[in-house]
Amino acid sequence: MPPRYRSSLLLLLALLCMALALLRPFWLLERKVWNYSFILDITQSMNTRDYHLNGELTDRLTVARQAMRAALKQLPCGSQVGLGLYTANNTYQLFNPLEVCEHYAIITDVLDHIDWRMAWANDSQ
Repeated sequence: MPPRYRSSLLLLLALLCMALALLRPFWLLERKVWNYSFILDITQSMNTRDYHLNGELTDRLTVARQAMRAALKQLPCGSQVGLGLYTANNTYQLFNPLEVCEHYAIITDVLDHIDWRMAWANDSQ
C-alpha cells in the first residue's frame, strides 16, 4: 500500500475511533454486591487482651475492628456497609449502609475511632 493511502487510512481509522468514543459506549456487567450492617460490641469485655495480632497480645475490640477492615477490603464496589454499636443490651446505628468504594475512607475512619469509652453503660447484663 502506498504511503499516501496508509496515512489517509490511519486518519480515517483515528476519526472513526474518535466518533465511537463520543458515543460513550458502555457494557453492563453483572456482579454480586453485598449489603451488611456491622455491629461492634463496645462493652468492657472487649478490653480483654486475649488475642494475638501481628505477634502481640491485643484486646478483642482491636481484633474486631481489624476483622471488619479486612472484610471491607474484600467487598466489591456497589456493596454497602452500615455500622452500629452494641452496649448495655442495646444497639445504636452510627450510620445507614453506605457504598463501600465511594465512602471507604469515611467508613474506615469511623471504624478506627470506635473506642470502649463510647459505651453509654459500663456493662451488658
